Amino acid sequence: MHTEDGGRTWTRQPVDSRATLHFVSFITPQSGWVGGDGGAMLHTDDGGKTWQEQKTGADTLFNSAFFVTPQTGWAVGTNGVIVHTQDGGRNWKKQNSGADLWLTSVAFTDAKSGWVTAEGGIILYTADGGRTWVQQAGPVPEPPQKEQETPPDAGPGSPADPKVNIGKIKKTSSSKAVAACSP
Repeated sequence: MHTEDGGRTWTRQPVDSRATLHFVSFITPQSGWVGGDGGAMLHTDDGGKTWQEQKTGADTLFNSAFFVTPQTGWAVGTNGVIVHTQDGGRNWKKQNSGADLWLTSVAFTDAKSGWVTAEGGIILYTADGGRTWVQQAGPVPEPPQKEQETPPDAGPGSPADPKVNIGKIKKTSSSKAVAACSP
């Protein structure tokens, strides 16, 4: 789909791919990429009128791509796959993420500094264009559960005894309210 009026109307744009596409990323109004399952990566230089398949060498489901220039970009997918190009996608090289995770998104501030998000709240960081990736953040661990302490005055049968199970209050035939309790 393509819009030229800020999204008020949309025009279908055929893409010659049987893959289910999961992301779209444009660096300029004319130059962009789409990618998806089976390692599918396609590129356009004419605003999406035509698309050319690019070989990444990765059999993955691509979830995201980010380009800092029309030549330099990264794409991420399942099984920890990160690929990088320095020639607009004519050639892609795999980078070692160090994680066998579902990578969900990628973003860079320049050609060196970038981040990748992954399942489970993992964040990977690179300061060297992806030659090395380190885990910068991970899931927040659950706080340890504090064991419930029994108050000192909680003797057997007292209201503070954690073993006392207060039941329902019911009326008896003599119209007296009786509390049913069980230790």
